[in-house]
Amino acid sequence: MSKIFKISLVCLSLSAMSFYAQDLGNLGSSSDIFRKKESRRIKEPKKQSNTEQNSKKTISNRANIASKQSRSQTKSTPKKSSLRTSSRQISSSNQSSLNTVKANTTSTDKSTFSQSSLPEPIVITTGGYEKLIEQANKARDDRNYSLAEELYRRATKIRPNDARAFYGLGNVFTDQQRWEQAEIFYRKAIELDPQNLEAHIALSFILTQPVNGLNLSERYIEAEKLARRAIEISPNSSFAYDLLGLALELRGIINVETESAYRKAIELDPNFALPYAHLARFLYRKGEKEEAKKMYAKALQSASDTPTMILIAEVLQSQQKYQESEQLLRLVLKTDPQNPFALFLLGRALTVRNQFDEAENLLTQSINSNPNNFSAYLQLAIVYTKKRDYALAEEMLQKASNIALANEKRRLAIEFESLGDKLLEERRKQDAIRIYLRALKILPDEKRFSEKIEKAKLL
Repeated sequence: MSKIFKISLVCLSLSAMSFYAQDLGNLGSSSDIFRKKESRRIKEPKKQSNTEQNSKKTISNRANIASKQSRSQTKSTPKKSSLRTSSRQISSSNQSSLNTVKANTTSTDKSTFSQSSLPEPIVITTGGYEKLIEQANKARDDRNYSLAEELYRRATKIRPNDARAFYGLGNVFTDQQRWEQAEIFYRKAIELDPQNLEAHIALSFILTQPVNGLNLSERYIEAEKLARRAIEISPNSSFAYDLLGLALELRGIINVETESAYRKAIELDPNFALPYAHLARFLYRKGEKEEAKKMYAKALQSASDTPTMILIAEVLQSQQKYQESEQLLRLVLKTDPQNPFALFLLGRALTVRNQFDEAENLLTQSINSNPNNFSAYLQLAIVYTKKRDYALAEEMLQKASNIALANEKRRLAIEFESLGDKLLEERRKQDAIRIYLRALKILPDEKRFSEKIEKAKLL
């Protein structure tokens, strides 16, 4: 029996410091949310040829890019893949597709998940491997990541040499922007199935995400190598070419090869909106603004589904085009009102535009939909700081600290520092010192925090 299977991806890191902002010169957000309309099913693992079947990729409402059938023992019908946040897909005339991620979850920094926020107790049903995969996919569709993780892990115990369950775990963590955990499972999937196109694309994507404390330049180099390997596996994969362009651009390679990669992705699938958006951003960087506007127009024209619209909105934010992104995001929320990533992005856009009350409401909804979205807590803390509601800002930072991974600690400490600065401006010396001490506790070797504490004591 074939099973719906997907892979998540977020082309933009959906964080206050998105990877575009960090690595493309303060451009804006990451997260590309790839998705579209179809869903692909997979059966028992079977070897496939190195070329993809002609099935479209799909981007789902949630920001997942659907995955193709993993090498199955019995042929599976190449249906379209879906990218989740709901379950739409990203159209690309390749057999494989990637689901980009985002979704609410209940994970902790130990890659275990708390169940306290779930509406009902988790019930793990019994069954064989295929049944577990089916149940896990359904749980992921429902944004019940704790249950999905448990089911995929059980499946790995039954078939430890089957790549699909490991790939599914990678998707679950990608949905939650838990890049380091996702990386582990995608690497395992590739180890078990070296010809797995989706796993190569997924890992390439993961390596483009900003992970503090790691050597980003080395990760971008590997992301490029993985994209090239994906092209070897499937020469007609528009998504692989788009990721190649992205990896080259993140490496600071602004040349003909980078542009050609984006254009090749468009050539392979003229209806795939993502490379139009990336090419538009690339052309803006080169100063070719008129051509860039045309590419943005084509991206918007091609982005007929919810997930793709989220993707385009994120790319627009990467260029500080917050008002334009707002229009798309409001359209998204008409069809998927609880989409945590659309809520987050719109909240961030409105924060930039000083519309703090609505931003607060949207970010609160985003957190309710995805209680473990570290970036949403930080963004809401920023909103409360701007509204001079410092107690609530501190509360949001505390909640962020409860779920922060090791690579997120620096960002957290910097937000505590910013709050301390504001308190000091308000002449609340003792509160400022207390908050600076929180920052220092997170980063004990950061001399700047110690210096601010000493200066505050002298006031």
